[in-house]
Amino acid sequence: MSLDLSVQYFKEKFCVESEYARHKKLYAARCRFTVDDPKGVALADKGKTLKEYLPENAKDVKLYFKDLGAQVSWRTVFLVEYAGPLFITLGLLAFRKQIYGSDPPLVVS
Repeated sequence: MSLDLSVQYFKEKFCVESEYARHKKLYAARCRFTVDDPKGVALADKGKTLKEYLPENAKDVKLYFKDLGAQVSWRTVFLVEYAGPLFITLGLLAFRKQIYGSDPPLVVS
């Protein structure tokens, strides 16, 4: 295998060719690889090549794999973060008579 592969391409190739990854239906964002130590430097930058993470003149290198579990997209985080307070406010407005005991007019000052 060439060491000039990008980290992203390597992760995608691993997900396609590994029997474990196919069985678990992994995708690249769930995979974490480290060099020579399970708690070592992670292959995190998608644009870098594998060669940039490996020590010079390294002949025997171990890559450690960890399944990070299901990942939540930033879009989902954004929607949940902002939709929650909006729905709570709308609920308080819609059911204010039941909550507060009266239905005063809404006045903006």
